[in-house]
Amino acid sequence: AANLCLRLTDGEGAVLAYSGDGEASAGLLAAAREADLLLVECSTPDELYTPGHLTPSRVGELCAEARPRRVVLTHLYAPAAALDLPALVRRRFDGPVETAEDGTCYRVGGAPPAGRPEPPAARGV
Repeated sequence: AANLCLRLTDGEGAVLAYSGDGEASAGLLAAAREADLLLVECSTPDELYTPGHLTPSRVGELCAEARPRRVVLTHLYAPAAALDLPALVRRRFDGPVETAEDGTCYRVGGAPPAGRPEPPAARGV
């Protein structure tokens, strides 16, 4: 299945990688490789895998190979949202992982704020 993924680099070299619906692929791996921030869909639990969507194990495998500096999980269906997805991803990837929260902005580059989303007042990218 195809995957929409983007890799954006700012003038200072900070990298944002984004994954829409899709499967792990060479293109997604290239986009995510050593990104400062990887915003990635994690739609379903492993046991409810649906073609065209990533699961915690698949995200963990991708991140273990790509080594992004920070991972934010998004596009969660209800069964996935009910789980501790960061803990499930961390079974395969030892970097910072968190779940996106509506209305929160994330900074790209620099150190993550202790693994927690920045408050909505920090409106920067």
